[in-house]
This record gives sequence, structure tokens and C-alpha cells, in this order.
Amino acid sequence: HGEIPDSLSTVMDLENNYKGIELGVKNKNCTINELAGHTLALLVAGNALYFKRNAQGEYVDCNNHVINMNDYKQKWFIPKCLIKTNE
Repeated sequence: HGEIPDSLSTVMDLENNYKGIELGVKNKNCTINELAGHTLALLVAGNALYFKRNAQGEYVDCNNHVINMNDYKQKWFIPKCLIKTNE
């Protein structure tokens, strides 16, 4: 049961894909384990994006208000909050 893409999911995917391609190009001679290490370092440094969630795993907006995803079925704009991976 996957989620339907929305506007911010697209932004997140494009940004993270760009970072992944950039990382791959810079490290094209690395082993898979070395590349995994570079990827982890990128994530820990906050150089990728993901969605803010509360302790229960629910999406929250940038003011920490829970987003009722049932209110946004088949909507393109959902007030999710993109944050860096080190937040």
C-alpha cells in the first residue's frame, strides 16, 4: 500500500535523486560498500531531504500540527514539511 505522489514528494525525490547522481559520479570507482558509506555520510550531514513526522510516524506540517491524510486524498498540494536528514 504505497502513497500517491504529491507536490512535495516530487520536490524531495528530485533533490535526493540529484544528490545521489552527484555522489555516484564523484565516486564512480568506489565499491558498493564504500558508496554506501558515502551515502550514509551524506544523510548524517543533512544533505538530503525527508518529511517531518511525529513520534507516532504521522506527517506533521512545519508547525508540528498532525496532517490528517484523509483530508488530502488525491490532492496534489499537501502541507507536509520537508526537512534535512539531520533534523
